[in-house]
Amino acid sequence: MKFSYEEFDLSWIKTYPLKSRPSKARTDDFGRPLAANASAAAFIESLPNILAAAVPSVTLTNFTTMNRDMQNAYCRQAGVEVNLARAAELFGESAQLLDELAREDAVRIAPGASGSLSALRQLGAARGRNLLRYLLVERRALPPAMDRLVEALRQLHEAEEGVRLAFDGQVLCAWRDAFWIEADAARHVAESIWRGEAVLPWAGGTLSFTVASGPDALRVNPEGDVRFVVRQGGERLRPHADGPTRAFKQLAQEAAIPPWQRERLPCLWQGDELIWIAELGANANWRCAEGEAGWRVEWRRDSQ
Repeated sequence: MKFSYEEFDLSWIKTYPLKSRPSKARTDDFGRPLAANASAAAFIESLPNILAAAVPSVTLTNFTTMNRDMQNAYCRQAGVEVNLARAAELFGESAQLLDELAREDAVRIAPGASGSLSALRQLGAARGRNLLRYLLVERRALPPAMDRLVEALRQLHEAEEGVRLAFDGQVLCAWRDAFWIEADAARHVAESIWRGEAVLPWAGGTLSFTVASGPDALRVNPEGDVRFVVRQGGERLRPHADGPTRAFKQLAQEAAIPPWQRERLPCLWQGDELIWIAELGANANWRCAEGEAGWRVEWRRDSQ
């Protein structure tokens, strides 16, 4: 295949014999053999001059200085490693002491499912944050950042009503003079049918059913239309056979149940009859008489 192109003008190019060009490679620049017992300085001197390692600036004095600097740097690094190891041991001991202090405070202030808010407020700020961190980690939450703990403690100190703060799947709550940690209510159940199972999951907790007799048992029939639902509004119970019916809200206030928890309390219905509300009581008309068999129904929060 032919290509069309213009002829190059080479008239301006000058040539000369290749032998007349001086060579840039000299035998003096080559490396030299090194004796078996040669020193490090002799090793440097034996390197080819075309290598950076053998430039004239690298003399025996410079090499000695470099060697000393390298040794000093190694010693400094070794010292840093020793200091870091010592600091890690001290940090570990400090964390252990803080956990021991938090356990003592937890036994005194929060011995059960909830703690005393007024007692928490009497602790110093650092000690209060330490206790909150410990309680959250015990509930398998990740250790909170300092700013989160500072804000949580501030709200617990200043709150006049309820407090509810989410931490990695757990919720720090306060109501009246109590504070506690519970599972996040995201696992909310609106309705569940009961057909005689021993347990049913509900809102992060568990509904349990056991055969029992007497007033603690209920005349509930698992073969009927038995279901658990959340509050719909207007629910009323008659806790005592000779007493009046009571509104859901009134019963919840008397039981000191925070508003956000009321919305997920399981309400047991059979047909159109409200039989039982967790933590509030049962309809007296559905309680078994002495010696009469029925079912004991209980709801256990996972924070209990």
